[in-house]
This record gives sequence, C-alpha cells and structure tokens, in this order.
Amino acid sequence: MKVMFWNLYERPDEEQPDGRTRREQQAAVIRRVQPDVLAVTEGWGWATDSTEEFAEAFEAFGFSHGDDHVELYSSKTRCCMALAVARRSGIQVVRAYHQPQAEAWWHGYLQVTLGLPRHGQVELIVAHLNPYDPTLQRIESSWLRNTLRPGLPSLIVMDANCVPPGDPEPDLSVKAAHQIGNSRQLGAELVDRAPLEALAASGWRDVGAEFGNRRPTAGYYSPNDVPRRLDLAWTAQGLAVSGYRVLDDLQADPELNTASDHRPLIIEL
Repeated sequence: MKVMFWNLYERPDEEQPDGRTRREQQAAVIRRVQPDVLAVTEGWGWATDSTEEFAEAFEAFGFSHGDDHVELYSSKTRCCMALAVARRSGIQVVRAYHQPQAEAWWHGYLQVTLGLPRHGQVELIVAHLNPYDPTLQRIESSWLRNTLRPGLPSLIVMDANCVPPGDPEPDLSVKAAHQIGNSRQLGAELVDRAPLEALAASGWRDVGAEFGNRRPTAGYYSPNDVPRRLDLAWTAQGLAVSGYRVLDDLQADPELNTASDHRPLIIEL
C-alpha cells in the first residue's frame, strides 16, 4: 500500500510562474505518484455548504467521488483535512472517526480504519498540530496518544509544526526570529520537542528517523524560514514500513517549490 501525505497551501488558485495554478501543480505531482491512499492537510474552506471545491480538488488529484472513497474532516479553523482511498487498491474504509470540533484545540484529527485485501486492518490518523503555540501542541499530542486501538497496526501522518526528537536544532536567531514564539516555551532557549517525545514514550515510532531520512520538509518556500522536518509519519503496534521518502527531486517534480510550502511524503506499507 502506497500512502502519500501532503500539507497543501492556503491559496490554491494563485497562478504560478509556469502559468498553472497551485492546485494544478499539486495535481500534477499527485498523479505522477498515483498513491493508493492520499492524505492531505490545509484544504482551506473545503467544508462549506457546497462542497464543490473539495470535490473538484480530488477530481484533479485523480480520485472520483463516484468510485473512490473520499473522507473530509471539517476543521473549525477552516483548515480542513481529507483522506482518499483509490478503489483500484481494493482497500476498504471500515470506520471513520472525526475528532469533534468542540473537543479539538485547533485543527483536530481524522482517524480511519482501513481494511486491506488479505492483510487485516490498519489504523490511519491524519493530524495537523497547532502552528502557533507549543503548549497546545502538547495537548494535541496527548489526544493522538489516545488514538491507539489495541492490536491494530497504526500510522499517523501529520504536519506536526514542531521539531522531532533527534533532529538538528533550527537556527531561529535571525531569519526565522518570528517563529520563536511558535516553537519555544516561554523563556526557553531551545525548541519544544515534548509533543513528539510524548508520542515516542507511548510507543509510536518516527518512520523518517528509523529510515535514516531526516530531510527537511519545510523551510524552502520563504526566505524568512529555516529548513525543518515538520511533516512526519509515525507508526505503532508493529506496522511494517517497506519504504519512506520525501519528495524533493525537482527534476522529477519541477512544481514542488511552488505547489506548496511543504514537501510531500511517500510511505510504503
């Protein structure tokens, strides 16, 4: 099973230097990958009374509402997330849980149980931690610790908005001084890694770290940012991962620098 995770961007219709919109660039990359499961965050405004933009986005990405299963999570921040499963994969959505908006501190999370042909079930959680407050990130990661269902192999894909344990300390002194309050506790000199340390302590495993691949997934889009690995995949309860990579080859996907301010992840199970 090939899972693709991508944190998109707020202005999908903005035209890029190549004459295409950001949405069209995103679609080009996703169609090249042809994932069995596509999970995305930052689907801005998708949960409206008319879900036309949401439907149009996934049609562009290569998923049909008539044939494929597409699950939309409506975030109270309007920064929605979604998961699509290609019918050709033979994977079934057995159960879907949407964290209630009243319970979520910021974006929330979407959790689905996937039924795999001949291989039982897998839990997949799509999450997007708070981009502005490390204290709220701690609370949100505590919610994620509680998503484990006994005996079911599990995968979290998320824009964590914080630095994982073991990754280099980002230099926020000059270019990214505006991000100090977003990533450090008050009075601290280092970024707060506690949200992801809590996941590790409860049995979750950082896939990128285990593959020796700590390539940054953000920090290239704005001259005021620094490279960091914010987009992550974590597994638990024996889920076997056979492949992991960050899409950052501009020869293969020349749209990557403008299609979003985050790199996509590919996880093979």
